[in-house]
Amino acid sequence: LLMFPAANDMRDARTRALRDEIARLPDVAGVAVSHMPFNVGQNITTLRREGGQVTDLAIYVMTPEFFDVLGVKPVAGRLYDPTLDGAREPGRVVINASAARRLGFATAQDAVGKSLINPDGDSGPKQIVGIAPDIRHRSARDEQQPTAYLLHDQVGMFIVRTRANPEATAHAIETLWPRHFPNETLGVVRM
Repeated sequence: LLMFPAANDMRDARTRALRDEIARLPDVAGVAVSHMPFNVGQNITTLRREGGQVTDLAIYVMTPEFFDVLGVKPVAGRLYDPTLDGAREPGRVVINASAARRLGFATAQDAVGKSLINPDGDSGPKQIVGIAPDIRHRSARDEQQPTAYLLHDQVGMFIVRTRANPEATAHAIETLWPRHFPNETLGVVRM
């Protein structure tokens, strides 16, 4: 896996064009974009299930390719899929297994198809389409947090899965970069 921040988010045509060019590179198996796939920061949302208690969940925002690029399979239901889910799907959510337990679902399968509501009322209900396994986004020393995964196009952290030669792919990305962002620097990191 390779990771690097874009100069702008996916609403920018240059960022989308860069993503498309990277996806066509011969050694690239997949490209996803998120706001921070692995970090030490905290983004929290408050959600509750119907009849349940208000629960704070960590939140990660991404494009629909995220789980596929990381090679993550669902515990129950399905994860986001670019053929089924658009860049913005405010009515859908994927949660991790820890969040399903924290929200009070008896099993991961029991959570699929249920709705979560933001108690502040600033958005409509979100249907749980699937349960992801607990993925470590933080230090291995930190407890796994209950997490909600949302789709949005205001993201700009690229994650690229290579088939065999990450160094050559990183070099190819560095060659493409100036065509889209000639005044910005790039630092591709291998994960």
